[in-house]
Amino acid sequence: MGSTCDVCKKVRKRVHRNLLTGKYVCANCYWMARYYNPASHERCMKCGKKKPVQARDESGQAICPNCRLKNPAIHERCFKCGKMRWVEIRTSSGKAICGRCYNVSRYHDLSTHERCMKCGKKKPVTKRSKTGEAICSNCYKKARYHDSSTFERCSKCGETKPVATRNKNGKAICHKCRSRDIRKQCLKMKERKVAT
Repeated sequence: MGSTCDVCKKVRKRVHRNLLTGKYVCANCYWMARYYNPASHERCMKCGKKKPVQARDESGQAICPNCRLKNPAIHERCFKCGKMRWVEIRTSSGKAICGRCYNVSRYHDLSTHERCMKCGKKKPVTKRSKTGEAICSNCYKKARYHDSSTFERCSKCGETKPVATRNKNGKAICHKCRSRDIRKQCLKMKERKVAT
């Protein structure tokens, strides 16, 4: 059995006492507080952007969450899909499970679903609010789509828009350009089928 987190009021396996506030806080709420607190952000040694610190290198320099996940040194072969990816969790026997496989299993596991604070539906949790409340994928995407502070310059059309995906170099691609790319791929597939 675990202890109750003073922030999200949920029973968690690991709850630690915050020495500054005296509250008992779970790892998720601690991370969320640091994520949303710009005072705790540092310049990432890899991408140069000021972001929350996920890890540090040997010399103590900050590494942001995105850059840490791209590091091939922390990748292992996933027990479920067999691909070399970053490890999200491990099985009880210590086998690695990648983030993609973990998210798919959580999506289908109804016991991990929570009521979304925005739409009120019981769904898989994509993000949490500053207070630790659950936000589903649809509501998170809608909020990001309308939040101009998350917009970036699209690497294809050059317009500043919401980010749909990123290319291999991590550069932003907007929804319109992504849709164009998907249509081009579909046309190429149809042409190949017609040719054979």
